Amino acid sequence: MKKILVGVSVLSLVGVGVLVGWLLARTTVSPAVEVPVATIPPSAALAIATPPVETVPSSIAGDFVPPAGRAAGAKEYTAGVRRILTATSTDGVRFTPTGTIFSDRANVPDVLVDDDGTIRVYYIGQGIQANKEENTAVAFSQDGGKSWTYRLPTYVNFPNHRDPSDPDVVRLSDGTYRMYFTYSVSATKLGIAYADSPDGMTFTYKGGSFEDVADAVDSNTVLFNGVWHMFLGRERLPGQRHATSTDGRTFALASDEAPKLPGRDYYSSDEVVEDGVIRLFAFSKTEGNARSFTSADGTTWAAGDVALTADDATTLGTGFLQDVAVAKLADGTWFMAYVSGMPTE
Repeated sequence: MKKILVGVSVLSLVGVGVLVGWLLARTTVSPAVEVPVATIPPSAALAIATPPVETVPSSIAGDFVPPAGRAAGAKEYTAGVRRILTATSTDGVRFTPTGTIFSDRANVPDVLVDDDGTIRVYYIGQGIQANKEENTAVAFSQDGGKSWTYRLPTYVNFPNHRDPSDPDVVRLSDGTYRMYFTYSVSATKLGIAYADSPDGMTFTYKGGSFEDVADAVDSNTVLFNGVWHMFLGRERLPGQRHATSTDGRTFALASDEAPKLPGRDYYSSDEVVEDGVIRLFAFSKTEGNARSFTSADGTTWAAGDVALTADDATTLGTGFLQDVAVAKLADGTWFMAYVSGMPTE
């Protein structure tokens, strides 16, 4: 097993092309504003317009209002035709869609909850700034996901001055926010790097975190029994890779196995520690659902119940779901953000 590189990689123009190609396949300042989300009953027509809803006061000032509707000329596999929807659960097993559009032209959400109960969703958005194709943004909710304030973090010393791709954010014991993200290691290799922030708004690039294989993307990371576990996607392939670390900075490959049911392929998407086990949430394009798997060691998995099906979201989506992200709230309920397509007008 080769040693993981921790220095900053010098990326060639070709290397940038590798990352841009991955971003296309994955996808994907105004005055302060409080933004209510668009809530549409399941029986409503497939309209993109946002109906008026009650604005909930927030102590967090916003940077932008998310764009609405499909991006003109956007390709079908990009963030320009995708949206993030939300769901809730009382038990963390079965989730019910809220009928709420978190954001149009959005992809790859990651959810965490602050000590004061504020929900944060980091995600990639398209059409936020006129001079950038994509931004990695964060939204805050202080009312359990009913309304959101949208912000643009600052990224310091990031490779090629790009916003990070596939944000995967964890909170360390000292309060630091650590973001893992997909980046180009070289002209022909993708890997995972990391950045740290004291407040989750200004992230400073630190270096490579996992570079043991050539096509590691879209990490999901959790601390379990004193060991950091990173579950990584495989570029355009189902399943996952599993890497571990004692310091949460540099990871080494532990296994290259997919959490599978017989004949069914799942893409790892998010995980939480609950009741002494790791619960991993994954989605299947062939099955059209997301379900959870549990493990006591991060390697051997038992399949759990279906958490959400694509049919649950067909009023606001287009019959598929992916990139589910979950968190348990202070009141014991669960919150999920997930990606679906936007219906054509």
